Amino acid sequence: MEANRTLGQMSNANFPMDAEGRVYHLGVKRGEVCNRVIFVGDLGRAKLISTMLDQDRPIFECIPPRGFAIFTGRYQGIPVSIIGTGMGVPMTDFCIRELRAIVEGPMTVFRFGTCGSINPAIPVGTIVVASKRNTVLITRNP
Repeated sequence: MEANRTLGQMSNANFPMDAEGRVYHLGVKRGEVCNRVIFVGDLGRAKLISTMLDQDRPIFECIPPRGFAIFTGRYQGIPVSIIGTGMGVPMTDFCIRELRAIVEGPMTVFRFGTCGSINPAIPVGTIVVASKRNTVLITRNP
């Protein structure tokens, strides 16, 4: 991917994509990201998790200049993408919006990382897993 793309090469100022169909901030196009995505905040953690992908096939890697890290390959034969988003919900939300424009079909997104808590009954180091009762489902018709 060429890092020196300019907005002048984009086709739509509201949702910029270049002539190859690459979304502006992530720098990826259709086929470079799977519909199973693991998000992590730390870019180094994304790279570390990518080492667990099947090594018998090439692993796609993209480090766009906007602060993301993207790795696509297979884990036990199943296509998966790992994306380092940086910190916070806004970056993850932003990433999902761009991915939705280039990923075919339903997406499964898993966020793996750390977080804070306002509940003093949950001590540091506790593993927290979302349940159906407190999980948010967001749908969008592209």
